[in-house]
Amino acid sequence: MTSIRNKSRWLGLLCLLAASPTWAAGPSRQYMDGYLVVHLEGSPEELGRQQGALLGRLARRMLGDLMQGEAPTPEARARLLAGTRVMERYQPPEYRAELKVLASA
Repeated sequence: MTSIRNKSRWLGLLCLLAASPTWAAGPSRQYMDGYLVVHLEGSPEELGRQQGALLGRLARRMLGDLMQGEAPTPEARARLLAGTRVMERYQPPEYRAELKVLASA
């Protein structure tokens, strides 16, 4: 009886592992259940570089859409950028480093 229970537990564990999403080694981009999911690893600078490589075109389009919708005039754009400069002071240094590399990618 114990042997059957142990085998059942191992089989259950094997099924769970087989059903779990797997990631490619290193940075990757894939769709899961209709959502774009990225896997990144490394230092903040490496994260920014990987995001730029995996999402560069999409990130530029999203930023363009945001600026066009939220800041369609030069005055609105200036206010938005001024607000981001204020927020930047309160962001952790690691986050700022990541975004700086992402922006240059």
